[in-house]
Amino acid sequence: MKRNFFDISNLVFWILLILIGVFILPYLKEPLYDEDRVKEWVTLFDTIQPVPQNDTLVVIDTSGTTIDTLQYAFKVWDWHDFDGNWHSIKFKYPVGSLQEATMNRASSFSYDPLYEHDKLILSELIEHMKKYIDTKNLSYMDALEYVCSSIQDIPYTLVLDDPNGCPCEQSFGSFSGNCRVQSDGDGCCEGVGPFGVYSPFEFVYYETGDCDTRALLAYTILKEMGFDVAVMVSRSEHHSVLGVANIGKFGDSYGKNAYGKKYYLWELTSESWRFGQGVGGNDWKADLE
Repeated sequence: MKRNFFDISNLVFWILLILIGVFILPYLKEPLYDEDRVKEWVTLFDTIQPVPQNDTLVVIDTSGTTIDTLQYAFKVWDWHDFDGNWHSIKFKYPVGSLQEATMNRASSFSYDPLYEHDKLILSELIEHMKKYIDTKNLSYMDALEYVCSSIQDIPYTLVLDDPNGCPCEQSFGSFSGNCRVQSDGDGCCEGVGPFGVYSPFEFVYYETGDCDTRALLAYTILKEMGFDVAVMVSRSEHHSVLGVANIGKFGDSYGKNAYGKKYYLWELTSESWRFGQGVGGNDWKADLE
């Protein structure tokens, strides 16, 4: 007998209902749901976004301290060299460096801690100078003059540890008390303890310094470049200059270290001095090398 259309439709309905039930059976937690089997099924078939074995924590810095201009300040170091050529270097240094250099100097009683501390602050200035020397392929002597001219071009300023030392009269001149660079070289800074010297970075920052301040900055830059130099001191002359070793005979003015190593003297207090010109005193000793 021929089946009625509604009988066939009814049969299809029940077949579809049974199939749907089979497919949704794993999602029925009670009583037929097996959680372990479902986990296994998810592991086998979820290949779109696998779950990582270990969580990864990503920390996002929203403090804003990573912005370069908030961490660094800039200084321009410019000068005329001995041939009248103009040089200018813009370099960055960490914010707060001046305060740190001043505090370090105030608690130091020799040149060495000032050099060790400030060479890091001045590292970018030194690197710029090294690159210029390499690019221009300067000779040993030309490189020395390039660095020292940047210091000698700055007018002299007397630096004293006495808090009431300025103005003052010295055997080599009269000095006022405003602690600023003066074109006549008669400036005077007082109360710079503990022994009347600015640190290398303080000198670069203020562009103010006397003999040992200048010798110490020249030493800091040249030492970091690999030159064989020293800060030379004469007790009889109450004076400091730069010493350069392993350069052959260079004039008649020289001093020695404790082992007899010879350093030829370079006066840095005036732009008119050149390496090899005579320097007074016969008791020059290397105080930092």
